[in-house]
Amino acid sequence: MEKVELLAPAGDPEKLKIAIRYGADAVYLSDRFFGLRAKAGNFRRSQMRDAVRYAHSQGVKVYVAVNLFAYNRDFRRISDYLRVLEQEIRPDALIVADPGVVDLAREVAPSLELHLSTQANTLNTRACSFWSKQGVSRIILARELTFQDIKDIASSGVVDVEIFVHGSICIAYSGRCFISNYMTSYRDANRGLCTNSCRWSYKVHEKEYQVEEEQRPGEFYPVEEDGRGTHLFNSKDLCLLPRLDEILSSPVRSLKLEGRTKSLSYLSTVVSVYRKAIDAWYQDPESLQQLLPALQLELNQLGSRGYTEGLFKGHERDQYNLFGDQKSQSFDFAGLLRKKESVGGQTLSLVSIKKKLVSGDKVQIFDPAHQHRLEEVGGIYSLDGFPLDKAVPGDEVYLEGLSSVPDYTILRLPC
Repeated sequence: MEKVELLAPAGDPEKLKIAIRYGADAVYLSDRFFGLRAKAGNFRRSQMRDAVRYAHSQGVKVYVAVNLFAYNRDFRRISDYLRVLEQEIRPDALIVADPGVVDLAREVAPSLELHLSTQANTLNTRACSFWSKQGVSRIILARELTFQDIKDIASSGVVDVEIFVHGSICIAYSGRCFISNYMTSYRDANRGLCTNSCRWSYKVHEKEYQVEEEQRPGEFYPVEEDGRGTHLFNSKDLCLLPRLDEILSSPVRSLKLEGRTKSLSYLSTVVSVYRKAIDAWYQDPESLQQLLPALQLELNQLGSRGYTEGLFKGHERDQYNLFGDQKSQSFDFAGLLRKKESVGGQTLSLVSIKKKLVSGDKVQIFDPAHQHRLEEVGGIYSLDGFPLDKAVPGDEVYLEGLSSVPDYTILRLPC
């Protein structure tokens, strides 16, 4: 049996390394113009070239998102970009959504494999057949499908099938949201500038059936409700970990994690949890069932809006998170241990600090093996080797006492 692919987000070069270190089989990334995540760090073209080389050296595939909905004025730049991708950067596939971009990619970059974005909202086998004829080899199915729908499409064998299994869910159909654009006049979610308006806090004015966003007092937005509810408000976060046994028994080829704008700490946790779950199932499906409580607890410790299985079981109202039950994480992201260096005759760890640390603090080591051991921070030193009383967010310092911790490991402070 061919093992399912675990596909992780790589919002910038550092996140790419974390995704690979913590177990991704493939990563997806983009530049800041064409990939629908303009607020992520993203990749300059030289960085993208280096990222592809590094990932391939680790046996990991790279998919480049070019999934904006394009206007006529975009096509010249897109054409030049596609040629650079094919001739210089050489990713394993492009993620596309706009039919015009699909057609252009076949013309100017014919050697690149095409994966169809979830934003194309593919819901049925005939649509898959249509896109296959246009040169698409994989389809990332719309989130609006039940598992039975997913199985039926994947079993047809028309194209490879990829589905999202974890992360934020847009409240708009297949993520094609217009609220951000409506509220800001220029922040178009369908061109990478989403402000996550659906996740802000609102006050409901019941008598007038209007809502008021807390940072925009006096601006009222009308609320309309149909038989399926009021769709302005945000969804809970998707989590299909409890359903992995069913998914892995199906012909689905790739499991996708959302989160190009999420933190390194979030990314490392989610990738490692799903990596461990997938590996356990292939070793023995029963062993996955035994692991699930511990793995779910790991995810529950992350900040989230509560978890939902979305439409996996059908159209159920628990998808809609109307009561703001945001859950805080049970640890703080303390820092990223980058590498060891010899400083003044001793081996110290170079750490990018994300949370204030002082000598004597006990940090939790979160590595791909899930070994949550505590290590005490010894001395703290500047990059020039001078002792420091503390390290604060944004600092790059040397820490003493972490010599046994591997490079590119996440450090946590238990709350």
